[in-house]
Amino acid sequence: MAPPNEFETVQAVWDQQPPALTTEGIGLFTERVASTLHATDRRWGHLKKTGAQSQFNGHAVNAILYLDDAPGQSTAVDICREHDLTITGPRWLVDVPRYSLADWFAPTTAPPPQHGTALGASLFWLLAGMKKYRPQLDENARWIKTELGGDFVRAFGVLGGDLFGGVDPWLDLATNWRATGFARDVRDATRYLWEVHGLKTSWTLVGGRAQVDLPMDQIALVDVFADALGAVLEMVPYVEMWNEYLVNNGIRHELRNMARRARALLPAGFPIALSSPNSIMGGNASRAEVEQEVFGMYGGDSGANLITQHPTRPDPIWNAETTPNLGLQVAIGEPRGPLASAGGDVDNPNILAADYQSAIRGRAIGYVYHSMAGIWGGHCHGFPSQNEVANLPEHRNAPAIAAALKSLRQTGQTGPIHPGGSVNPYPSEPDYFRPLAMRIAKTYEEAGRKDIAKLIELDPDAFNWSARTSYDVCAGLTKEASADKHIAELRQALGLP
Repeated sequence: MAPPNEFETVQAVWDQQPPALTTEGIGLFTERVASTLHATDRRWGHLKKTGAQSQFNGHAVNAILYLDDAPGQSTAVDICREHDLTITGPRWLVDVPRYSLADWFAPTTAPPPQHGTALGASLFWLLAGMKKYRPQLDENARWIKTELGGDFVRAFGVLGGDLFGGVDPWLDLATNWRATGFARDVRDATRYLWEVHGLKTSWTLVGGRAQVDLPMDQIALVDVFADALGAVLEMVPYVEMWNEYLVNNGIRHELRNMARRARALLPAGFPIALSSPNSIMGGNASRAEVEQEVFGMYGGDSGANLITQHPTRPDPIWNAETTPNLGLQVAIGEPRGPLASAGGDVDNPNILAADYQSAIRGRAIGYVYHSMAGIWGGHCHGFPSQNEVANLPEHRNAPAIAAALKSLRQTGQTGPIHPGGSVNPYPSEPDYFRPLAMRIAKTYEEAGRKDIAKLIELDPDAFNWSARTSYDVCAGLTKEASADKHIAELRQALGLP
């Protein structure tokens, strides 16, 4: 599409702050123009420049780029008039369409990233958010883009129908891939996030097996997604066939058949993944066991050219740096994070920054910030505990986490992380407090204080309540507020009014 004529805006930016007629001065003027236009039309951005090319902060010194969905159809516009190699004022000179998404980046106060590991965030409920919770979706997407500095979100295609003890937790967020307009909904959501928020969308086709139990359904789902994404493929960093296939009742040969179908329908080289190998997630597998599963999934003609990994929890033994990958690309799709399940509940910014750094060192193409709010958005059905935090900015330590990951995305380095923002939830009662209580009891017994030792032996949980208060004090509560909070919790646990 042809770029709209925005010369009046260019002239106004020039008049408001006439630039110094130097490379830096004109480069800063170009950044002001790009930022001004991008605020009202997300397609405006910078024309990327690298290496020995004439550039300022990684972009053209005096030109901007208008993004088109089709490869090779994005158009540059020269915004500075020259005479005898000297800038003399603003202008509007439209080039022929010849650029693509790879030549474009959004205006930012920071230079282009110093590495290739894009930063994403879980937003499983994207499709339901578009239809039912648009203001909430916008709030979370803005946070991902502006505070986290994210490049993309990870969303689910097929949700709902899986029974967990008779309750479908996805009931409020369910999607139906057979419904009329489903492909349009996927396409519209992808386009909306990109054009409104500057975020790409990585799609995991299957969240649970219930709606695609038959192989013919699985192939038909791939066809629907190929149709949905055809016009917006440059807004999609990669697709994954199945979320945690063994957890969600997938079978390897089904995943491979789906990926082969996707490979036949999508452009050559487009990143396609099967699912996270289960042994990588477990953490107890040997290298030989991991290699056996990875080869069994991705070896030979699998249709895939990308491995999505959900690293070990709580400690990521297998990740982009350590996992055998058969020479394929890697994306870290679901690492530990705030209130994440399966032992992954970590909100320490230092730890999460180290995980992202590991992905960068392993040259992963993407790393996804994963949190409870990104899974459910506060809309889990039947399991109220999963609605504890509804929005990404509301997670404890969210500002410190966002600042650390954003800095890594932009520069490859983290700035200072405030220590008050690095406290994690209570340690496990059985695994931490009770063994600690027994050690304390033995220590008192050695000192001849059997009275205290006997008390701890009779009730090893008795001292947990006072120990817990320190966590919230460190997290920012006053001592009085922390004490009141935990006394109230203790009274509730003991059945007192």
